[in-house]
Amino acid sequence: MYVAVDGARDEDEGIDREWGSATEEYRIETTSPKRRCPHRLVLLVIAVLAAIGVVVTLAVIYSDRVSVVSSIRLRGREYEPDLNDSNTDAYQELESLFTSKMDTFFQGNSLANIYNRTIVTQFRSGSVIVFFEIILTNFPPDLIIRPLTRHNRHKTSQHIHLLVNKTIQRNSHNTNIDDDIELDLTSLIIHEDQVKCDIPTEDEYFYLKGSDVVNVTSPCFPEAVEIGQEIAKIYVAPEGHRIKITFSEFRYIEEHEYLYLGSATEVEVIGTFMARFTGYDIPPDMVSAGNGLWVRGWSFGSTVKGVFAAQISVIKDELVDFGCKEGARPCKYAWKCFGDEEVCDGDLTCPSGTDEIGCECHPAISYFKCSDGKCLERQYVCNGPQGCSDDEAYCNFTCPNGKNVTASFICDGVNDCGDYADERQNCSCDGESQWECADGSCIYKNNVCDGFQHCPGGDDEEDCICQSWQFHCRNGRCIPYWDFCDGNDTCGDNSDEEECPKCPGRLYQCESFQCLPQSDVCDGEIDCYGGDDEENCPTPEPCKEDEFVCSDGMCLRASLKCDGVLQCTNGSDEIDCGQKSDECALFCDGECIPESWICDGVTDCSDGEDEPDCPMEDFEPCDEGMFRCPERQCIPGHLVCNGIRDCKGNFDEMNCTSNATDLCLNMTASDYFVCDGKEDCPGGIDERNCEGCGVRPGRQRKRRMLGGRETTSPEFPWQIYLAEVNSTEDVNCGGAILNRRWIITAAHCISTFQIGVTQVVTGATNRFDTGENRQIVDIVDVYEHPDYTFNGFYLLYDVALIQLAEPLVIKEDARPICLPDVGFEMEPGTYLTTTGFGETGSGSLSSNLMETRLPIIPSDVCVRWTEHTLDHVSRVICVGYATGVQSPCYGDSGGPLFVEKDDAWFIVGIVSGGAWCGAPYMPAFYTRVTVVREWIDDVINFR
Repeated sequence: MYVAVDGARDEDEGIDREWGSATEEYRIETTSPKRRCPHRLVLLVIAVLAAIGVVVTLAVIYSDRVSVVSSIRLRGREYEPDLNDSNTDAYQELESLFTSKMDTFFQGNSLANIYNRTIVTQFRSGSVIVFFEIILTNFPPDLIIRPLTRHNRHKTSQHIHLLVNKTIQRNSHNTNIDDDIELDLTSLIIHEDQVKCDIPTEDEYFYLKGSDVVNVTSPCFPEAVEIGQEIAKIYVAPEGHRIKITFSEFRYIEEHEYLYLGSATEVEVIGTFMARFTGYDIPPDMVSAGNGLWVRGWSFGSTVKGVFAAQISVIKDELVDFGCKEGARPCKYAWKCFGDEEVCDGDLTCPSGTDEIGCECHPAISYFKCSDGKCLERQYVCNGPQGCSDDEAYCNFTCPNGKNVTASFICDGVNDCGDYADERQNCSCDGESQWECADGSCIYKNNVCDGFQHCPGGDDEEDCICQSWQFHCRNGRCIPYWDFCDGNDTCGDNSDEEECPKCPGRLYQCESFQCLPQSDVCDGEIDCYGGDDEENCPTPEPCKEDEFVCSDGMCLRASLKCDGVLQCTNGSDEIDCGQKSDECALFCDGECIPESWICDGVTDCSDGEDEPDCPMEDFEPCDEGMFRCPERQCIPGHLVCNGIRDCKGNFDEMNCTSNATDLCLNMTASDYFVCDGKEDCPGGIDERNCEGCGVRPGRQRKRRMLGGRETTSPEFPWQIYLAEVNSTEDVNCGGAILNRRWIITAAHCISTFQIGVTQVVTGATNRFDTGENRQIVDIVDVYEHPDYTFNGFYLLYDVALIQLAEPLVIKEDARPICLPDVGFEMEPGTYLTTTGFGETGSGSLSSNLMETRLPIIPSDVCVRWTEHTLDHVSRVICVGYATGVQSPCYGDSGGPLFVEKDDAWFIVGIVSGGAWCGAPYMPAFYTRVTVVREWIDDVINFR
């Protein structure tokens, strides 16, 4: 973590104190806590410095020349020493190629009039990383939010960066330059601003003396800047002393960026981790256990933008002990106490977890229990940075793919490696979630009596009384599991109302059986699906005078008002941040949006009000020999006037001469328009004699999506996955083949921005298998459902259709799945099958295609386990078990949910959303295909 040090001169001694560093000398001035500058003088100095900072940063935006600082990685390039020197031929050649490519991106689009040039500032290793500046000149004033406040400057800067990012992403695949350089668009970073402060590139050591007090901040504080992670500041006090850190400001993107603290003179020493913090609450005072303290930032990306300010104090060991009131105990590291009522309540009263030592995590399948008391999500274990005292301590098992797994994850029933290597170590069955077959192999209990033989001998389907989704009453009756513990004696002997689920420790139990930390109860935000966590709550304490009051009553620090981040549940903290005007083209989220921001392809208003029903933007001209359809796509010129409708509205077949080609007269089975789901020829003869949909070969068994079964080729020949160009071992999302030219997936998985960046891969059941069965096809167009909406917990109308650039070859491992009619019906409890390459445990994608079977939950029952209305829930298919364990997970999105009927397989759902992978009483949601069937037909037939 980069930390700027701000100290005051010690006036008593009149000296500058010099501290050693691992790489260079640093000068730090410290002050005694007994001597302080006059309060008014300090405020005046701060105000002057802040004003200067605003003026300097505003000059970057409000001038005739705007510089957008960026970096990107080049694929397939090896770094060479000559790239260190701008005078070498290697540097100049690569610089010329790169700038020419960038010049092409900005031709004929919305930024063409203000784009001036691209300047390469540096090449760095890591393959080859290019740092460059995009220079924009003759900047139109109507692109800037007025008045010239710091908040408006930030908003304008953010808008410019989004425009530049969009331009590069959209036009990178249209360039005609044959320059043998390829950009890794996933690595593109548009930096917030040019960094105007010193940022170290290596760990820094600061050696303190007794009673020293120094102020530390994030770089460029209070501005947020993108900086690399993994760089630490280490503070060392004399022996017999400890280091205390007190925060005065803290802003990190919640659950995405973290600030780590450790109690050692070296970073990442096992057992010395103190705590990690994220979000916007001020962390408590923390004290090291020894004479060392390190501070470092980390994020899921390659950079960190967090902002903090703190004070570091050196104190003697004997002054660390402080008295807790009777019955309370001190936290480890944190300068606070906790009582018995805070033990095992699921809330970290102590940031390091002291109050949760010995308590259960819930749900256990999703967490690693740390020895210091914290419950850490599985994907954070053995991933490099420490998340608790011992999550990186016992990572002794190495998977074939190189991933390290902690010893406690071996033989726990979860496929953490992605290829079951961790579950094939002479494991016995996990009695909590697994059932042992007669041959000793293990299957999940949910698979017992589900109508399909999972054990090699079929003994899991013997002696069945109830199905796997039913509860077996004591009197022999079978009832749906959702009638269990619902307050009604459904069995007739009350056995379904006995031994109901109970949350561990002091966790709060919702009426919907969710388990919540006590901190979520009466916090002003509904967490229980039924809202019972916010019922009968005491009147909240009034906000302090210097706090901002959200419209829902929540109190915020004044510094969080108008910081560009929505803190209040309804965003009221970001309203009235600008200056409303009668001449405003649009007023949203507190800003007067310039007219040029409306319908420019970048969503600036939180509700999308600036991009409503906008006309189709002007597209880049088609390549030579191509024809532009009016809706957007380019088609080869030889497809014009060939008798086949390739453009919506039949535009390519208008104004043709009488002797135009008619491919329908002499068509062959390999013609691009044959069996594409659209009737092009008279009588639909091009769609006859097609390979039947929903047909698959006989199952080839192999041993047993989260909690799934490995499949073998070609059991599910309609399965595809989306991957980046030249990176087809990685999986972004799943999908299914509808015909030779069309793929169905989730709208949140794909957009037109990914054309040329993302490819469709078919015929693979192992994503590392590059055999001849795989087909890798480019995307020519993407159609999102017009009513696609993010609804907080899941997505409504989350469906998209992908049009392929070339027709698929239909064969045994690449076949279409059938679409259901609008009236296709299924009963509750019907077993549906879902497949995917998504995560199977602690953050690992599955090596092989996984399959799992899940029962349908009625919509009126499923609504109990969601915060949304029955109307919304009825548009999705709800599936899952009460115990969880088996479900789609990250990476499975867009994949199919299907069922067999009349000897054919039909896609009835598309993986969309839900909550916690495999968590109990948290079903998975699939977009209901019958709801969008008419739209699918309209798109494929260009109606």
